Amino acid sequence: MRKRIGLFVVIILIIVSLIVGYSYIHHRMVYAVTDAVFTESDSLSNLAFQLVGGKIIKMPYEEGDYVRKGEILAVLDSTELENARKKALYNLGSLENRLNSLKTGLSRTKKAIRINKNIARLSVSSVGFQIASANAMLKSKEALLEKLKRDFARAKNLYIHHALSKVKYQDSRTALVSAENEILSLKKKITGLKLSLPISKQKLKAAANEAKRIKEITSQIEAVNNQINALKEQIKSINYRISQTKLISPFDGVIAKKYQNVGSVVAPGTFIYSIVNPKSIYIYALLEEQKLKGVKKGNPVNISIDAYPDKKYKGVVEAVLPTTAAKFSLVPRDIAAGEFTKVSQRVGIRIKITQGDISALKVGLGAEVEIKRSK
Repeated sequence: MRKRIGLFVVIILIIVSLIVGYSYIHHRMVYAVTDAVFTESDSLSNLAFQLVGGKIIKMPYEEGDYVRKGEILAVLDSTELENARKKALYNLGSLENRLNSLKTGLSRTKKAIRINKNIARLSVSSVGFQIASANAMLKSKEALLEKLKRDFARAKNLYIHHALSKVKYQDSRTALVSAENEILSLKKKITGLKLSLPISKQKLKAAANEAKRIKEITSQIEAVNNQINALKEQIKSINYRISQTKLISPFDGVIAKKYQNVGSVVAPGTFIYSIVNPKSIYIYALLEEQKLKGVKKGNPVNISIDAYPDKKYKGVVEAVLPTTAAKFSLVPRDIAAGEFTKVSQRVGIRIKITQGDISALKVGLGAEVEIKRSK
């Protein structure tokens, strides 16, 4: 009887072992299973001040705090940049005042040159007209003088022979002397006008030469304009750098890591915060190459998170990556010397979580997945 019971127990154990073994083998044939699994996120970002460095004066958030897109995460001391902007703005104001002064001076110079040219032209024309008029009058007076000389000669002859009174003789002489004095005066006037004509022409030439001053002032205006444009670009650059002293959250997320503290002096590119969007978490699994058969995009996946064994998660294969994990190792294997040991390679599988409480997950958690194979 005891032998029969023992035999019965052995048979039962064999049957159970066969059932368990069959279930295990069937499960492994239906599912590709691996525990080389981690939770990852596409939006895990290490944030830094990219263009400027300096002393951190504000860091209002701690690890685990939720932040919204556009919120200020950290602020650098921008005193030096603010002072540089004030100095640049002051210099810009001075240059703009100088530019306005030069423009006013240019307008006045153009007006003065125009007036001086007109005056000089009128002076030249007036002198020329006076010379011509005086010459015409001189010819008339010279013709009259010749007549008065003949009249005086006749009057003198008559006076000598007592045929003409002394008064008329003296009148004839006075008329002759007066005509001679007028001619002499006209000649002096013409000489003076001729001497003043070159002076008037020189004034006209000088007025024309004043155009050089316009070119000089115009060149100064151009130079000041170039300086103003350069300063405006400098101010624009300073303003942009000041805007970069505020570290802005690029998306809604949670502070995963705080690298610095208030008072720290950092260089451009130094990590300040690490931020992650919990909604962007996915599963990254490394599957042995022997298990790849039937694993394709769209296959359903059962997910067990080590940290939450009581919570159930489901997913779907988003992608089977085109390379093995070893291709991206820091120290790739060197088989050039002929030394080679065959090692099972693992291929990355990206899995999208379709069911389960994603908000409870943290980036980097371990897990186990069962990927249902395609037939």
